[in-house]
Amino acid sequence: MSDEDRLRALEQRVQALEDARGTGSAAPDDAGAAAAEPPPEPAAEAGPRDDTFWALEGLRHRADPDRGAVLWAGVVPADGGTWEWQMARPADELRSPDDPQHAADRLAALSHPIRLSLLLEVLDGTTRLTDLAERLGLGSTGQLYHHTRALTAAGWLRPGERGHVAVPGERVVPLLVILGASA
Repeated sequence: MSDEDRLRALEQRVQALEDARGTGSAAPDDAGAAAAEPPPEPAAEAGPRDDTFWALEGLRHRADPDRGAVLWAGVVPADGGTWEWQMARPADELRSPDDPQHAADRLAALSHPIRLSLLLEVLDGTTRLTDLAERLGLGSTGQLYHHTRALTAAGWLRPGERGHVAVPGERVVPLLVILGASA
């Protein structure tokens, strides 16, 4: 990706964040909002509407046919609001990441069943560390610290006030996408 492309993507992301401020939701990423909306109703003479692949159709119109693209998106109720989030990336970039070790580290942090359970508990509203240790049946605070430290370093958790943690809003949909892809 050229510096100009990176700058354009960054400007789009900043604009999306500014547009979403005050709405209680995370901003859509650089795929554009239309990629996550069903297409308009077809004309009556066009026959019955089949919007099974509405996201794919939106992406197909935006993607470079020589590079392909992958889109992930979601609308997730959380913290009294809703996280609305989407991201698209050219397929060739995903096949050749700039830093494969970074991607491996993020995925490795999810590879332990206690860590995954911890994240799911936090998504379900249990955010106090002592409650998490109890719910997960951890025998020591050292175990909890070990797992929360790994998840925090990988960006899946964020420390909060007075012994609480949270899944950063921008990580909610990617986490659920990873879980869905592993099913």
